Amino acid sequence: IVGSGADVVVFRRAEQIGVCTGQHEATIRHLVSIGDTLVSICARGLVAFWELPSCAAIGQIHPGFTASALLHPATYLNKVLLGAPD
Repeated sequence: IVGSGADVVVFRRAEQIGVCTGQHEATIRHLVSIGDTLVSICARGLVAFWELPSCAAIGQIHPGFTASALLHPATYLNKVLLGAPD
């Protein structure tokens, strides 16, 4: 999984299997994969959720701040933590 500009490109064994587009208008800053779900954050702070490997958009949120960190702790089932510099 690679962020390229405002798009996310999905590879399996060096073969491109999908491109996730249309949710972000700024550069992708953070990516985390949780099972068959991908979470991405762009430079404007928009958080988008994708289904893998089809790259279908599941949803998006704007938390009101620009996230500087994204983490999925192993003990948090189906949850992610967003961090901000302030």
